[in-house]
Amino acid sequence: SSGINAEYGTILKLIDSLVKPVTMYACPVWLHDSVLLKELTKSEPDNVVKHAARDGFEAVHLKLLKWTLGVHKKTSNTCCYGDTGRFPWAITVLAQCTRYFTRVSQATASRANR
Repeated sequence: SSGINAEYGTILKLIDSLVKPVTMYACPVWLHDSVLLKELTKSEPDNVVKHAARDGFEAVHLKLLKWTLGVHKKTSNTCCYGDTGRFPWAITVLAQCTRYFTRVSQATASRANR
């Protein structure tokens, strides 16, 4: 038993509001070094979720999900995502980086037109 007496939803909200922003900070800068990006750039990526779990930010997410669920650390990652109704943070990171690079390229294009 973890000794925490809080509702399941409250713990997930705390994780999303306190831990997630810290782990995602400056992701456009460090994403190029991630296992996930290296796997996605392969011509035939295999089991992206498995490789995403090897990244530090996703390992933190999974560890917290397993702690929240009260399951063993070797429990299937897919089961943890399914039981909590959540997706890997890697999806958020990729979306955030895409928005960032789109903003940067638009700003560069608008400066070139001046």
